[in-house]
This record gives sequence, C-alpha cells and structure tokens, in this order.
Amino acid sequence: MKTLLASTPFFIVNKNLLYSLGLDATIVLSDLMQKKAYFEQTHQLQDGFFYNTTSTITCSTTLSYYQIKQALKILQDKGYIEIKLKGIPAKKHFKIIENKILNFLNTSVKDIDNQGIKELKTNNNKVIKTNNN
Repeated sequence: MKTLLASTPFFIVNKNLLYSLGLDATIVLSDLMQKKAYFEQTHQLQDGFFYNTTSTITCSTTLSYYQIKQALKILQDKGYIEIKLKGIPAKKHFKIIENKILNFLNTSVKDIDNQGIKELKTNNNKVIKTNNN
C-alpha cells in the first residue's frame, strides 16, 4: 500500500483519489502515507497511530492551515483516516485505514474497466465489444 501512495521525495497522486477527494486531500493523504512509512520503519507506531502536526504538513506540502484542515475533514468523512488527540501537550495522532482506501481503489479500477464498453450481438450470435471513446 505505501508504495502505491508514498515515495520520498515525491508525492505520488492516484488519479482516482484525485477525482474523488480533490488535490489538497490527496496530497495530504500522500504526505501522511510517507509519515506512516517512516514511523513503521522506526517501530514507533502505536496501535497503527503516529503523530504529526499541521505545521509539519505545511512544510512538506506548502498547503495552508485552512487547506490542511479541510483536507483532513474530507479524509475523515470518507473514513480513510482516524484522528485522535493524545499526550500533553496534545498532538494529533493519525491512523490510515488502508483497507478502506484499497477497497475504493479496487472498485474504481473495475468501474473504469467497464466504462464506455458496449456489447453488440451479430446475426451469428457473436458478441462484439466496442469502446465508446
């Protein structure tokens, strides 16, 4: 999963996620995937959660506080991430729900495969598939 969406120093943007979430939320998700990969490698994940701050996301994505806040709301509403406040002082801890993202990506690929394909039958009962594009 992490190789699909995160690869340092680049952001990998999945077009299906881009159409579904918008640019800001897709970029934030990609950044969070990179952070998760780091915390996984350093064995710092706690029940799948890792911490991150809005200012760190701003530094790595160049998005404003407001853009990040809106993007996180979209990702939460879709069920792609969970956010908890932990610690003193409180820090945002994120958990990426990879199964939910994979399910979306799998159904998106199937929808694209079926899009624009039409079956025609000939007099000899042969089936011809045509692409409307």
